[in-house]
Amino acid sequence: MIGSIGAIIFITDSNDERSFTVTYYKNGEKLLERAVSAGVSVTIYGDMGESDGEGRFLGWNTRSDLSGSILLPGSQIKVNGNLSLYAMIMDSEMFAVILPEKQEGFNITANPMVVSKGGSSILSYSLLPSHIDDGLVIAVNGNPMKLDAMKRIHLDNITEDQIVTVSGVLDKREHSISLPEEQIGYLLTSSAEKVHHGESYTLVYTLLQGYKESYGFGIHVNGGAAKTPSGGTLLVADVMDNHMITVTGIEPIEYSITVGKNISAIVEGSPASKATVEDLITIKPDDGYYSHELNLFES
Repeated sequence: MIGSIGAIIFITDSNDERSFTVTYYKNGEKLLERAVSAGVSVTIYGDMGESDGEGRFLGWNTRSDLSGSILLPGSQIKVNGNLSLYAMIMDSEMFAVILPEKQEGFNITANPMVVSKGGSSILSYSLLPSHIDDGLVIAVNGNPMKLDAMKRIHLDNITEDQIVTVSGVLDKREHSISLPEEQIGYLLTSSAEKVHHGESYTLVYTLLQGYKESYGFGIHVNGGAAKTPSGGTLLVADVMDNHMITVTGIEPIEYSITVGKNISAIVEGSPASKATVEDLITIKPDDGYYSHELNLFES
């Protein structure tokens, strides 16, 4: 038996001024309706309220007849229109085939999506012309599967919910990653010179000895707000264009110079008591004094 129970959704920030409604249903009745800004990602939580005591809670469905997408607790969905969620309560002898909610560059379907214990379902996969397969892996409950000549996967003798994941599908478009040509006081490398549209890459940052991070330090992507690396690495996700990387707020540490009596330290032609690793320091006697070179091998 399949019934309906309400859902809890956590809402993150969004700058889009438009809003839509997210409506929750319990046992066929409206439980809650709230406004959500367009483009906001919502996180789906587990069951709420009292159970009707029949079956097991599986997750949430986007259609009232439970023929739509199945959202598991903890999954996320971006709100770009009015959304209604209906909880799914499964009979102990019924199991679901749960497909990826986010299908970018490919289509995968299951027929049927709900089967009785010991039953079968067929997955059908197709790639969109705008994308390529690069190390394609279709897994069911974490186990990689093989497509047949018809781009299908047969799931037989089903005795548990089948969670399907797809990886290795990439957008054909590529974007370049350009690092600063002159790196003074730091070392910055990228995990890739180019990435496919929507992919991620990692920047690895090291501060060199003799330099410090001052106010305004940060790594910028295309002149955007400063990002601070965590543990020396910075993940740049969801790349949509070419990236020009810049670094600000790196400056040399100023060290004190101590010399002996009647000796001066010269930096840029003037006596100095402080210098940095970027300065050329000349040590010479003061006026009226002279240096003497001693040959240790003289008899």
